[in-house]
Amino acid sequence: MTRQAKDKERFSPFSRWVRKYCRDSSGGLCVTNLDFVFEDFHRRRLMLVEEKQHRGKLHAGQRRTFKELDAMVRDRAALRGYEYWGFYLLVLPGVRPEAGMTLNGVPATSQQLVDHLNFDVCHCRPLIASDEWLRGRVLHEPNGNPT
Repeated sequence: MTRQAKDKERFSPFSRWVRKYCRDSSGGLCVTNLDFVFEDFHRRRLMLVEEKQHRGKLHAGQRRTFKELDAMVRDRAALRGYEYWGFYLLVLPGVRPEAGMTLNGVPATSQQLVDHLNFDVCHCRPLIASDEWLRGRVLHEPNGNPT
């Protein structure tokens, strides 16, 4: 059964159309949107970012879909000459970056978020990452401790 939306007003006309006419998860169809794909085409870097406002959480369908998407991008990025920084969950306390936000569970300041999104400094580990990728790149572990 499709998870009921808390705020139906936020959906675009197309989103409402999809919810009305397409199968739902009880029929095996999970539909989710990904908020951001960041690409630095000069340095050939790529990352996926899902934003949750008001301390929202990923629901089970999103978690499953994003895990598969992350694996597919990770498997192909290097073959295309890209450094894939991974999938990140940005949780905001309200609707904009401010004190209390986290990036993959690690507290982040606005400047740390800007540095991360600009591919200048990797603030925290991706939700799914190999040890090889992590060496020398990550400033904080998910518990917030420096590496």
